[in-house]
Amino acid sequence: LVRAEAAARRNRERSETRRTILDSATRLFAEVGAERASMRQIAAAAGYTATTIYNYFEDKDDLLFQVVLDGFSTFGDRLREAAEGEDDAAERYVALGLAYVGFAVDFPYHYRLMFIDQPELLDRESPDGSTKPIDSFRTLEWTIAQAVEAGDLPSHIDASQLALETWSQVHGVAAMMITSDYL
Repeated sequence: LVRAEAAARRNRERSETRRTILDSATRLFAEVGAERASMRQIAAAAGYTATTIYNYFEDKDDLLFQVVLDGFSTFGDRLREAAEGEDDAAERYVALGLAYVGFAVDFPYHYRLMFIDQPELLDRESPDGSTKPIDSFRTLEWTIAQAVEAGDLPSHIDASQLALETWSQVHGVAAMMITSDYL
């Protein structure tokens, strides 16, 4: 029992240290840019040595990728909550759009990394081999197909095509809201 408790405490402390490093890196990347931030600066911001950071992340590129995955996790949670919060497909369609834009406004740095500044990171496989936390395009496509099936949208609607059009429009609004002074 004592060994199990000690192992659980070490795991909890390791998780907390990793979270502190990720949060500090995110703030520093947002303030000075990922290209200008050094591992030493990240370590200082987190209150650890650079050696400690290398115990958790291979290099700055790995750390940046983990920040993106962290963003996708939050993004996925937001979209899942929006989708699960609406029984009606047409209302779910609207809720997904609002959740998408809301994420961009609440997490502009993550959004920029995920969809604008570092799109090549989207093609990178997660270190543990897992996929992205949510396939948001498929969620939107499924929602549209349900709305067609329920009669909320005309039966001739191509769910994939409308999902692509919707995604493009919502992404445009989100990108403008975080990059433009006009909105």
